Amino acid sequence: MKSTAGRDPVSSVIEDYWERHKLPRDTSLLVAFSGGPDSTALLQALCEFKEKSSISLAAVYVDHGMRSQEERDLDIAFTSAFTLDRDLPFFVQRIPEGKVQSLVDSSGRSPEEAARFLRYRELYSIQKRIGCSYIALGHTFDDQLETLIMRFFQAAGPRGLRGIQEKREKLIRPLLSVEREELLQFLKERSLSYRTDKTNYEERYLRNRVRKRIVPAVRELFPGLKTSLPLFTERMGHLWELLKRETASLSWESTEKGYRLGLKEFTSLSPQGRAELLFSVYPKLRQKADSYCPLPYRFIHKILLQESFINGKELLRGHGVTLYTGGGYIFWERDVVLSPKKRYLILVKSDTICSFGGLSFRIEQGYKVSQDANEIWIPKELVEYPLVIRSRKEGDYIILPEGRKKIKKLLNEWKVPVGKREEIPILEDRKGVIAVLGKPLGFKNRVAKRVKVEITGTQPLIIVSLIRNGDKR
Repeated sequence: MKSTAGRDPVSSVIEDYWERHKLPRDTSLLVAFSGGPDSTALLQALCEFKEKSSISLAAVYVDHGMRSQEERDLDIAFTSAFTLDRDLPFFVQRIPEGKVQSLVDSSGRSPEEAARFLRYRELYSIQKRIGCSYIALGHTFDDQLETLIMRFFQAAGPRGLRGIQEKREKLIRPLLSVEREELLQFLKERSLSYRTDKTNYEERYLRNRVRKRIVPAVRELFPGLKTSLPLFTERMGHLWELLKRETASLSWESTEKGYRLGLKEFTSLSPQGRAELLFSVYPKLRQKADSYCPLPYRFIHKILLQESFINGKELLRGHGVTLYTGGGYIFWERDVVLSPKKRYLILVKSDTICSFGGLSFRIEQGYKVSQDANEIWIPKELVEYPLVIRSRKEGDYIILPEGRKKIKKLLNEWKVPVGKREEIPILEDRKGVIAVLGKPLGFKNRVAKRVKVEITGTQPLIIVSLIRNGDKR
């Protein structure tokens, strides 16, 4: 296929990208090709660049199994015909239907995050199998803007505010400086069609809400952001490199439950150096707990400016971890101890049984039939994952139909012996306590107002059955 391109913005960006990142002219690329305007423009631009270089191309469509079969079949027909016309190797990778939602339920990821995680896993799998040097992605300047808006309001640090990276390991994004309108013009000039994913307009996804509600106002108020945004991400990148250098000589030492670091070394760091050091090892702690739960900056904020630390004191507890001092060290460890004599936290997964002391919890998805006295029914749509069962902690409260009540006061009313209070399970999601589960220990269950609604036979439910070990029901 002969090129129709001159030195238009898209073609120029591709050539400049190769020069700037010193990529070999015979690089082999796997292009993530959904058939949407961004990936279609990327693949077309790379085909035109291929005519003046020695790069080799292959394309892959990842079917997430989330939309109707008809829509997915039309996508595959379009992408297959597009690549066949250009004589490119083409692959289809299929994620089983329901797999994305299953990951959402089990890990606490949003649907967007779960789909992205599974998509990248498929991309890396096919890239490794066919031996391509890089995976090319069609992210644009618009994606960068949306990402930075979200990360800013989520209190991301310098690492996150660097934004989407043009090149990271095996991933390259040659069109990151190109606006979507420029891509659409590029396609129009070549009379190329593309597919439109209707989920890109559904406001149930955060990115779509940002795109529709916030981005237009930002563009109107800051017409120079095409220049200022790259400068901002560059500054954040320099700051991130500075923080990496500050912490480069420090390394966490493994312990039975997590990691430790010399207290003097920790206190010598700047506030952001401390933050990055804590963030750096937190994912490793959570991997051991088999869950996904980003650590909020506000959780660690109070110790970042602290000038001195008392030896042998707990500093932080929550989000499945605890931070404390002892013996001249600061310890960053998992706060998951499955013993009724200590604190515990159990990630709730669908269709499983998890045990704690003399209790077992059966968690399953289902619909209204008949409710056992030991069951908690929660409409699935009202849960914001991750869902956990944990022991109580100081300051816990539950919002009941009659109002807010401290769990300590609730346990006083039930006359729960002090020695048994840590055994009363608390069911909690991101929005707060859902239920206090006293029934298995001879007390009562109390359920939060927000999930205590009329249940119909058609609502999908999360059913938490509280049974004693040995019960064969």
